[in-house]
Amino acid sequence: MDENKKQALLDKLTYIVTNTSDLSLFNTANPPTMKLWVGDRGVCLIGEALEEYYAVCNMLQGETEWRNKFSEDYIDKHAKQLLNSVLNDGNADKAHEYLATIIADLDAYTAVHTLFLPVDGIEMHIDTLKLGEITLINMRGKQVEVFEKDFESRIMQHPTTQEGKEQSLKFWRKHALPFLRNNTVAVYTVTAEPTKAQERAEAEWYQIALILRYFIFQAYQKRMHISIGLRGDVRFGVGEAVIVELPCETCQTIRTSKSPQPLKIDQEINNAMEDVGVFALVDMLDARNKTDFSDTLLTGVYWVANALIQDDPANEYLSLVSCLETFLTPGRKDIGTIRNAVAVGVSWVLGRNTEDRLSLYREVGTLYNKRSEITHGGEQREIAKLLPKLRDIVGAFIHEMVKRREEFKKGGKHALHRWIDEGPMRMAQISNQESRELIQALANSQTYIDEFDMMRCPYCNLQVEHRDNEAEEYKHDADCLVVRARKWMEMNSGN
Repeated sequence: MDENKKQALLDKLTYIVTNTSDLSLFNTANPPTMKLWVGDRGVCLIGEALEEYYAVCNMLQGETEWRNKFSEDYIDKHAKQLLNSVLNDGNADKAHEYLATIIADLDAYTAVHTLFLPVDGIEMHIDTLKLGEITLINMRGKQVEVFEKDFESRIMQHPTTQEGKEQSLKFWRKHALPFLRNNTVAVYTVTAEPTKAQERAEAEWYQIALILRYFIFQAYQKRMHISIGLRGDVRFGVGEAVIVELPCETCQTIRTSKSPQPLKIDQEINNAMEDVGVFALVDMLDARNKTDFSDTLLTGVYWVANALIQDDPANEYLSLVSCLETFLTPGRKDIGTIRNAVAVGVSWVLGRNTEDRLSLYREVGTLYNKRSEITHGGEQREIAKLLPKLRDIVGAFIHEMVKRREEFKKGGKHALHRWIDEGPMRMAQISNQESRELIQALANSQTYIDEFDMMRCPYCNLQVEHRDNEAEEYKHDADCLVVRARKWMEMNSGN
């Protein structure tokens, strides 16, 4: 800790010591208030004195080397210990000594803890699966027998008394092992005090869970009800109903299982995870692997995972569209609608040819219009009918983004937009048949734009001015694919 920060802490401690209040004010002063016991007497912190105490805690918690080791409660305990020592003296003369002791104790903390978190909704058919800092372990069969023997051997080798070893072994067998046996367990090891270790383990798991839900979405979508989570996160139960046939002549009871099916992980599923980019996404969680595109990609994964757990169709629909917006929403300086940017972007990323792109542009535009109806008008009719198609498009799109992560790692989202904008230039050579197909598609299309004055051409993605509502009346730049195709047709009309 640098000297300026130490001095600031000493100044705050001095202020607190000279501005404590009598304990009798605890129940009458305006909240927030806090009482402390110093020996056999109590004092009360109110107003600025309490604010300064919170500032001391925040400064200690914010120390770079400590923030990942210690929880707020752990720091608060040490801050109270420091304050008690100063208050017990009645002055801050030795505050620097007490502070130095606290700093030395926190700096010297090196205890390593391993967290075992039982996971519901995952059925392991392989021994282990490493996902970044988390390792999933199958605590069944021979695997758990080997684990038990190894762990108990380490207990007995610990440098303590025989009685202490036997007590530890008894506690392990009675209270810990039953929570782990016959379960899938997420294992995480970290240098941190126990509460902070649990916080970090759970935070790491929830990031991994988002990526696993991305896999579930890609593999199963909503065809199977699969839910994963730490113990207590997954809802299990049976729905019940009594059905009476009027006029009360007969009745029946209905029981419906509402428990999800487990995600069964075997070697085949492990390979499928590799194919859809699960392990590549997990690697992106490591700050050392951060790229210009990783945050965008992980945010897209979040929206897909969020869509998977939604029971309400409208919420799922909005989450899926949010995934597309994450990648394709234009910058503030870009002129045009978000709807058009999303439709054009999807059409260029997924479309294999001109006809594909035109079809996708119209389809995504229609799907996006429904998003606007849900958000702005509350209109939710036909959402369930549109969801399967939207799931397919979003699934294909984000899978493509995962596969092409290296292509956009420099420049990120802007590099993706640049690739989309340069689409027409990649089609400099147009064959006779392709041109005829393009003109035919144009002739058969009735693509309308919305009320905005400026947008991008759905065929070539160049910025165009609104002139009329039919595609042929757009004012195109000379490089537009449509214009080039027409000129080519004119030049080869005799062929």
